[in-house]
Parts: sequence; structure tokens; C-alpha cells
Amino acid sequence: ELALKSARKYGHTEKGIPAGKTRIIVALNNFHGRTMAAISASSNEAIRKNFGPFLPGFTKVPYGDAEAMRQAIDDRTAAVIIEPIQGEGGVNIPPAGYLAEVKKICKEAGILFILDEVQTGFGRTGKMFAHEYEDAKPDIMLVAKSLGGGIMPISAVLFSEEFRELLQPGDHGSTWAGGPLARVIGPAAIRVIQDEGLVENSATLGAYLVEQLQASIGHLPIVAEIRGKGLFVAIEFKEGAISVTELCAELLKPISPGEAGLFCLGTGAGDKIIRLSPPLCITKDEIDFVVDRMRYSLV
Repeated sequence: ELALKSARKYGHTEKGIPAGKTRIIVALNNFHGRTMAAISASSNEAIRKNFGPFLPGFTKVPYGDAEAMRQAIDDRTAAVIIEPIQGEGGVNIPPAGYLAEVKKICKEAGILFILDEVQTGFGRTGKMFAHEYEDAKPDIMLVAKSLGGGIMPISAVLFSEEFRELLQPGDHGSTWAGGPLARVIGPAAIRVIQDEGLVENSATLGAYLVEQLQASIGHLPIVAEIRGKGLFVAIEFKEGAISVTELCAELLKPISPGEAGLFCLGTGAGDKIIRLSPPLCITKDEIDFVVDRMRYSLV
């Protein structure tokens, strides 16, 4: 919400777009949350159903298509907001160079380049932030989840130096914003990620997880693709080959008494993609368990 408000203000005050006419470009199959603005920006009917009318002002283009992004920009466009990897959309990884090209397009057009790193930030993809794989540092970045260290709901919107004065006192507020506990936990969580080498662990063991999944189940005729960056991994099954909802329920069940089950999630991209996003402190032995448990349920 704050990022979208910031983009609209930028459009009015910096680009001279008439009030109420600002447009923001988003990607199809995005997931930026469940508030009214977020679902208005989404193309996912599962999260939009029964909640209209929706907020105007969004132009939706295919994810991963930089040229479509370029063509969608007009004199009413104030910003682009995308995910470096679409999580709920199916762990969709864009073509190499996509983020850097979109940043370049935004720079040339004089519009804001906004990245939603809520799911991909703080080591999840094997970098501290997913945009670090390319020259794609955003003007505004959204973060949350791992920032709270697993014990506190914390989110933040980060502005580059160039746009740090865009919002002024009174433009935005929140009941719990700047709370003392959050201000302690946030920096402490970041120190743990850095001090314990969790970003590096994500890169190393994420590659190992994909490698082992490929060797163990990649040959199965029901598997369409195994993909991921760091510990953000998806197994996509061929259309109609399996119900991921049923598979997730099956994986929760221990194979033998006293053994753990495996907790996984599907995505909003139909009932065919299972998402693996384990804790960044996961060990090699635990990954071996994940792979063995997955193979047991599929073979």
C-alpha cells in the first residue's frame, strides 16, 4: 500500500500527471498481498472473487517480457512494481537480464522501479536480495517476513537516496510503525542472517536440493520441471498428472511412527506446482530427508 501510494504521489508531484489519472504497471500472475490495492493489481481471480469493485490505475503485462513492459508505458505511467521471482504465481523465474532491462526502461522513462522482495529478500534466493543477481537495484523495495526473525511480524518499505524525501510527515502512518520491539528484532534478525552465513547456506544447499530432486524424481513422467534459486524451489507437475493439494496432505503424514512429516505448500498457479522454501539454516541431512520423503510419495 505504501509503495503504491508513493508511486501515485510521484506521478502527481514529479511527473505532473493529473490527479486521479496515474497508472502503475504490474505483472500478470503477481501476488503482492490481500489488501484492496494488492488484489486490484492482481490477475488471480481466486483472491479477487467477491471483493470488487476494484481500484483503478493498473496496467497488467506478461511477466518476464521486458518489451511488453516498454510498450505499456505512456505519459500517465508513474511506476513499475514487480517481484524478482513470482512466488505465489508459481515460483516463476524470469529470463536472465529481465530485471536489469526493466530497470533501464524505467530510468529512460523517468518512472519508479519498485521491487517486491517480501518473499525473495534476506537470503531466500541465495543472495541477500534477489535483484543482486543483476544490475537491478530498485528505487523502492518492499521487505518483510524474514525481517521479523520468525517471531515478529515486521515489514518495511525502503527508498533509495534519490527518493528518500518523496514522502513527508503525515503522508502515511500505522498503529505499530516504529514500535520499539520491531526496531530491536529487525536489526537482530539481519545480524543472525549475516553472522551465521545463511545467505551462503541458501545458495549452496539450494543448488544441492535442486540437484538431488532432479536425480531422484526429475525423470518421472509426471514431472514437468524442477526449478529454483537458492532455497526457493518449485516442482511443477504436468497438467492433470497429480493434485498438489493431495500431495501436500500426504507429505504431512509420517512414514513410520516417530518420524516427521514434510510441510509444503502449493501456489496460486493451479493445483500443479509445489513450493519448497525451507528455513535458511537447513542442513544437508535435512535436505536428504526432504528428497527421500518426496520420492516416497511420488514413486
